Amino acid sequence: MMSPPMPLEAEKMLRSELNLHEKLIWIGQPLANRAGRGSLPLVLFGIPWTAFSIFWVVMALSIGSHVSSGSSPFSFLPFLFPLFGVPFVLIGVWMLSSPYWMRRKAQKIVYALTDRRALILSPTWRGGVSVLSIAPEQLGARERVQNPDGSGSLIFTQLTTTRRRAGPDGGTYAVTVGFENIADVRDVDTLLDRTYSASQDG
Repeated sequence: MMSPPMPLEAEKMLRSELNLHEKLIWIGQPLANRAGRGSLPLVLFGIPWTAFSIFWVVMALSIGSHVSSGSSPFSFLPFLFPLFGVPFVLIGVWMLSSPYWMRRKAQKIVYALTDRRALILSPTWRGGVSVLSIAPEQLGARERVQNPDGSGSLIFTQLTTTRRRAGPDGGTYAVTVGFENIADVRDVDTLLDRTYSASQDG
């Protein structure tokens, strides 16, 4: 099957991870538009959040302008109060722009199948790359979620990764692993079966 075109930088990054004599069978990426649509609930939540945050800052500025006295050496203090609302406004802006950031992240994720393993390369927040190498025996149990247009996700049900929650309480939570939002998901599923079934039979 034909692999969809991808940025040269992403393909170069993947090929640098291949071992000697390792054969690349399939390479793909998440569909950027579908990844952006996945952030719609965040956008809907961000609309009232941002509106209220801006309203709060404007009201605090208005109240501060009436309370402050030009002759007082501390007349600037009421204007410090609205600054506490600025982080909430910035969070709201981030939520509203999340489709852009989701699409941008999707364009940097690379999925691959080789004759030895599956690979998931994803960007880190520090500008590096996270490389997940999955052995064939971990790929047998999987779930295919397919959309009417043939796109979808392959979730490897034997695998989960953990991520740490933000905030002072810390803690971790489980994250599913798979090829998410790829085109022709059934073809990739069949290719995966054919490739590793043949290697196990051999």
